[in-house]
Amino acid sequence: MADSVSKRGPVKKVIGWLLVAVLFFAIAMVLMAPAQKLYALAAPQLAPLQLDGIAGNAWRGTAARGRYEQTALEKIAWKFQPTKLLMAKLGYGIEGKVAGARIDGDISTRGKALTVSDTVVTWTLEQLLKEVKAPPQIGTLAGQLTVQAEKIVLAEQRLVSLSGEAVVASLKHAGLKNVDLGDFKLVANTTEDGLTTVTANDLRGVLEMDITFTLDAEQKFTAKGLLKPRADAPREMNGLLLLFGRRQPDGSFVVDRSGQIPAA
Repeated sequence: MADSVSKRGPVKKVIGWLLVAVLFFAIAMVLMAPAQKLYALAAPQLAPLQLDGIAGNAWRGTAARGRYEQTALEKIAWKFQPTKLLMAKLGYGIEGKVAGARIDGDISTRGKALTVSDTVVTWTLEQLLKEVKAPPQIGTLAGQLTVQAEKIVLAEQRLVSLSGEAVVASLKHAGLKNVDLGDFKLVANTTEDGLTTVTANDLRGVLEMDITFTLDAEQKFTAKGLLKPRADAPREMNGLLLLFGRRQPDGSFVVDRSGQIPAA
């Protein structure tokens, strides 16, 4: 009796390892299958994502073009990240263009949450403002945008958390032709209670900026701070800044806005 019990231990271990081996073999078979065939099978579940010109497999592949709802995708390349499975996530390294923005970083999913991490995004400010349908006074801004995202978490089309930095270089406004307003830096962070704070400050140029944006878990936002033209700024800038804040005796403009981002 004792012998039979002692023999069960090694047998259970062998069966356990065999099951793990079978599981990893099944995963490997899926990942090495042609991406075009896998996409054809999964297309209904992936809608509204559409991809064309697919090559490679689920482990590593490319798509020449695509679309997610109204957002255009170009020259997308992916590489599977097996270590994400240890955290119960499906993760990929992604490169390509999304809505005209160049993206190079990591994307993973878990349930309804999408996480973007260690990602660099280069974009023009005009493309970004057009994509988010910015109001007229903001939509006429232009410049080069570089984002270094440490971590962005989205769930059900809402921002859950955000951490990282961004630089807007050579900021311009259509109301001030050929005037380089300068370079500006934004730093973002989300606290445990879901409050996202973004600070914006000038690095160089004719406009001093010190503004703090906040966005809470209910998608309510505020924008508070100061804008002030420097001595070498064109006079026309004073009229332009009235669109953003109230003028003060010292020549600065107080920004104090609030509202709520509408549900998608």
